[in-house]
Amino acid sequence: MISFELDLKPLRASLRSLGRAVDDELERAVRAVSRDIRDEAKRSHAYTDRTGRLTRSIAAAPTSGRFSDGDLDGAVVATMPYASFVEEGTTRARAYQFLGTAWVLTRDAAEQRVQDALERAVDRSSLR
Repeated sequence: MISFELDLKPLRASLRSLGRAVDDELERAVRAVSRDIRDEAKRSHAYTDRTGRLTRSIAAAPTSGRFSDGDLDGAVVATMPYASFVEEGTTRARAYQFLGTAWVLTRDAAEQRVQDALERAVDRSSLR
C-alpha cells in the first residue's frame, strides 16, 4: 500500500479563474456574433427597402446573463413596427427572412468565435 497527499489548492484557483474567464470570453463572443449577424442582415437582405428605415433599424441588442448561470443571451432586432411582417411574411406578402438568413450565413463563423473564446478562457486561467 502507498499513501500520498496532493495539494489541489492551485488547481482550485485555476478552475475558479477558468469559470470567470469562460463567462467573460463567451460574453464577448456572443456580442461579436450579434454584431456579425446585424451586419450580414443589413448587407444581404432580399427585400426592397424604399426608405432605408427598416435596414437602419436592424441592431444588435445588448447581451444579457452569464454562461455560468445558464442564461447568456444575445439577440439581433429590427425595431420598425412592420419588421416582423417582412421577416415572416403575411397572407398577402411573401417572407423576406433577413434575420434568419443572416444567422444561417454567419453560423460557421459564430461557432468558430465560440471555440476561439473557449481557447482564450483556458489560456487566461493558466490551465495550460
